[in-house]
Amino acid sequence: MDSAEEIVHVDNVLMGREFNSQHVLEIISQRELSHVVPKRMQTSEKAQAKRLLKHGQDRYEADRKLHPGNNEWHSTTLIHRRK
Repeated sequence: MDSAEEIVHVDNVLMGREFNSQHVLEIISQRELSHVVPKRMQTSEKAQAKRLLKHGQDRYEADRKLHPGNNEWHSTTLIHRRK
């Protein structure tokens, strides 16, 4: 992040699934940056997606709280899209 911010202004971070770790999320949270990362669906999320997609919807959103560490919670929106 430091080297990227030396070259350009960073306010949104788009990252691959392999970077979705506690350490990386803590750094992004400390810098108060927005971010997007693909996520594998949990079993309950798959069931919810199937129910909504049955009704002809291509996507649905779910708001969540994420725990990046240090006793803080981070508001998160999960967006599920049809493959």
